[in-house]
Amino acid sequence: MIVLELLASRHFTGPAERIIHLMRGLSERGHKVMFAHTQRPAGTLAKELESEPFEVLNDVALLRKGLVFPGLIADVRRLHGLIARADDHVICHTHTSHDHWTAWCLAHVARSPISLVRSVHETRQASRRIGDVPLIRGTDALIAVSESMKETLSAAYGLDSEKVAVVFGSVDSEKFRPGLDASAIMEEIGANNETPVIGIVSRIKKGRGHKLLIEAAESVLREIPELRLMIVGRGESKNELEEMVRLRGLGGRVHFTGYRRDDLPQIYNAMTAKVILGEGSDGTCRAALEAMACGVPVIAARVGALGETVTDDHTGFLIDADDSASLARAMGRYASSPELAARHGAEARKEVGRRFSIDRMVETTESLFMKLSSGSR
Repeated sequence: MIVLELLASRHFTGPAERIIHLMRGLSERGHKVMFAHTQRPAGTLAKELESEPFEVLNDVALLRKGLVFPGLIADVRRLHGLIARADDHVICHTHTSHDHWTAWCLAHVARSPISLVRSVHETRQASRRIGDVPLIRGTDALIAVSESMKETLSAAYGLDSEKVAVVFGSVDSEKFRPGLDASAIMEEIGANNETPVIGIVSRIKKGRGHKLLIEAAESVLREIPELRLMIVGRGESKNELEEMVRLRGLGGRVHFTGYRRDDLPQIYNAMTAKVILGEGSDGTCRAALEAMACGVPVIAARVGALGETVTDDHTGFLIDADDSASLARAMGRYASSPELAARHGAEARKEVGRRFSIDRMVETTESLFMKLSSGSR
């Protein structure tokens, strides 16, 4: 089986990381994998592709700006030349509307057998777009990251539910694991091993729940003044949030750590519990999975895949998206009971092994691709 992955993006995002894990896993299972992504101007994704077992197609542009249509036709010609003499069935796996249209055109001119697959990574992408109706309906299979997204996608485009597969998110549980030394992080925020720390890892922008979190933290701090709130990330609303913290007199107890990557596993290990209140650009909500893999319970809003990722009062707590009181109660329960946090965190780590491993994601996707290759769908 030949797998042609197309991604019209130059950024290393949550979906891009998932695609890399998939391509690596399929290559290790003996499939020929080729990958094309947007490379001009250069972005953060290119740096992540060194020494990988799959082939990167440097002459396929997938440009989303400028002379898009002529560029699309040129890409179709290049891709057609690569697969024109292919003996194996070709799975063309796409992830955005632009690369989806590129693959759709390729499938209509290619002589080799091609199955067209589209992964939908965000809930907003599952909503009906009039211009995409023939594209979606003309695709052999779609992949949603949650059951709720599958329902939305099926209803929006009038699809048979059998045409939409669900492949849940995944996380590297070797990189993200419990027991990592978080002493440097604790020192950075003026905490120790006995200090309850609630954290959020997210871009700091509207829709991610940061204001609600600070309001809830202020309430909890009245009862548990030793609590520390750690806000990890960068974004356009940071200055506004810092001013909110200052006006409420929470300085010294709310810490903005900035964007973190190399020590992100240690960041999670410093947390008693993690909060996530918005889906963001990654429908799998990988920040929740990363925390769970580190043995940290998650307080999550019932949005997107989170309601299917976190098991209420078992691996974390589920709350309504705008419910400050429920958020404060959940934070207070973990801050006042390290035993509860440890028990839920241990169950979260087990859940990652059962449902959200990279191997499981690769195996589930490979199974779908093999069914398409054999013509059983």
